[in-house]
Amino acid sequence: MAVHHSGGVEDAEDAVQDTFVKLLNTKKEFCDDRHVLYWLIRVCINECHSIFRHPWKKGVIPLDKITNVSMPENADYTDLKNAINKLNSKDRSIIYLYYFEGYSAKETAEILNMTETAVTSRMRRIRGKLGNLLEGA
Repeated sequence: MAVHHSGGVEDAEDAVQDTFVKLLNTKKEFCDDRHVLYWLIRVCINECHSIFRHPWKKGVIPLDKITNVSMPENADYTDLKNAINKLNSKDRSIIYLYYFEGYSAKETAEILNMTETAVTSRMRRIRGKLGNLLEGA
């Protein structure tokens, strides 16, 4: 998740490290392990976004520098990976959490602070975008 939002492995490692430092320093009480996991994902996404607020990161990152999601080794999903990388970060987050991490629409909505309806309607639009991008590939 961090690599998708930060644009590179090094920045993702920094964001993950900062996320765990925040976890160690937080006074927040968590209900259960799932609550901790959701909190970690949300904070990590925010840390990745904060990377781009720094003056030295205010440039455009080429899509080819973004590490793609892991796919089965024996399959060639290059067109799909390229199409996913052309989506905006919010759409990539929804796709990643739902399809690659296996979260339900409700869980994805909780993690991204959205309504379940918003997630499902965005997924419908994202599938259409991916279909259009893949048709052109």
